[in-house]
Amino acid sequence: MAKQLYDYWFVQFEFPNAEGKPYKSSGGKMVWNEKLKREIPKGWTVELLSKLIEVKDGTHESPKQQIEGKYLITSKHLTSSGIDYKTAYYISEEDYTAINKRSQVDTNDILFSMIGTIGNMYFVAEKDVDFAIKNMALLKTSSNEKIMYFIWLYLSSLDYKRYEFNSISGSIQKFLSLDAMRNIPVPFNSNIAIAFNKQVSDICKIQANINKENIQLIKQRDELLPLLMNGQVSVNYDLYYRLKNE
Repeated sequence: MAKQLYDYWFVQFEFPNAEGKPYKSSGGKMVWNEKLKREIPKGWTVELLSKLIEVKDGTHESPKQQIEGKYLITSKHLTSSGIDYKTAYYISEEDYTAINKRSQVDTNDILFSMIGTIGNMYFVAEKDVDFAIKNMALLKTSSNEKIMYFIWLYLSSLDYKRYEFNSISGSIQKFLSLDAMRNIPVPFNSNIAIAFNKQVSDICKIQANINKENIQLIKQRDELLPLLMNGQVSVNYDLYYRLKNE
């Protein structure tokens, strides 16, 4: 629903005008924009993503793997369904602290894959972020929460996909450079973006929390399954069937 509303407001440009009517179909003035190669509403601008939020990336170092500690998340761990902790590994507290001096991930930031499968994203809904990142874009939407869902949905839009198609580099391993990320052109009107953010806030929060809960359940399953198979833990079937039948 949030994606459909984004398309209605920012692709068809049928956001509410001053009278609460759909802008474009009610005669709203449109002007040609050379950067986007299409018309946008009169008075709008096209802003670089780095002008709206800070765009950083994770570490380029390769910290040594540890038996325990904090997770190191890379682009390959960003999947269409969220973060894949199963294939990630631990790093030391010292390496975790060092990485976060440069690339601290905060609640309401966006992680974005720039290499391999480009465009996989994760909205960080966790209140306590306990992982560090490597070789991915870090979009600091936490610093501009008034438009964070607008940015989130823009990165799935046709405007962005066109830009990505023309900006990808690499012959063997495809990637999108950090400069290319920072220079993403965003059709923008501050008042409309803020109003849209408020409109979709509840929907996006619910979806982000569902994704977070699913990831935690998968993480717990992957930790418990080997213990169950090795006989280190057992299932209380009486309790299981009692809860199932309640």
